[in-house]
Amino acid sequence: MAKKRRELNNNLNLVPFIDLFSTLIIFLLATAVWEQLAVVPVQLGSSDKNQIQMPSSSADAKKVKAEIKVSIGNARIVLVDRGNRKSYTREEAIANDYELVAEFANKARETRKEDKREVVFEVSDKAQYQDLIGTMDKFLAVKFDELIVMGAR
Repeated sequence: MAKKRRELNNNLNLVPFIDLFSTLIIFLLATAVWEQLAVVPVQLGSSDKNQIQMPSSSADAKKVKAEIKVSIGNARIVLVDRGNRKSYTREEAIANDYELVAEFANKARETRKEDKREVVFEVSDKAQYQDLIGTMDKFLAVKFDELIVMGAR
């Protein structure tokens, strides 16, 4: 006697798949927003004015030469211009809303030709985002509009 073949049920239950994907989409949306909070927008390789550049490799970082350098660490902001060196604590800079940085930038602008607009920012991993943006704003305000951001050595 031949065995009868059992009929196969072709209906798939899609509800668990829909639940899984809707949960994954919620996690994706929630984490994507928070990832963008600590990002500084940069334009690489652009020749536009009012730009912020970041060297693409360590070889490019060694080629960067500017007369004005700003080093930002977790506790200090150091400004250097042709041997003129100023160092401030974070608390000093924040208390004056970075006006000490603005004074330094104004003095540096007065001694420059109009075509010298380059400033190098060396930023440590422990630096505060607020310090970087505060100092950059003060240099942008006095027409130093070619800002180069690189990691501290």
